[in-house]
Amino acid sequence: MPKMKTLLLAGLVGLCGAASSARAADKSVAPAEVVKVVGYLIKIDTAADGKSSVATLLVKGKKIEILVTDELTLKKFKVKKIRTDDEIKCSYKDVDGKKLSVSFLRAAGC
Repeated sequence: MPKMKTLLLAGLVGLCGAASSARAADKSVAPAEVVKVVGYLIKIDTAADGKSSVATLLVKGKKIEILVTDELTLKKFKVKKIRTDDEIKCSYKDVDGKKLSVSFLRAAGC
């Protein structure tokens, strides 16, 4: 019985070590940093299939094009809950040179 406990304990220690090394490997790849901006929506270009849109925001005098793919925001574009000239709070990640929306909300609320 003591040998069984020793083997079980050794197995658990081995699993914990493997899990921590896997987490360390994940941290070696730098995650995309989330950028938060507030600006005015000046243009919405919806794809023909309706599964994505490119929203152009005017932030501090600069135009930023943000790719929006989440269904809730796309539906808000369609029913005009979010439209041009609205003030927008947006969070996005820069992925492969494209700004991918993480959060896209009217500043006044939706």
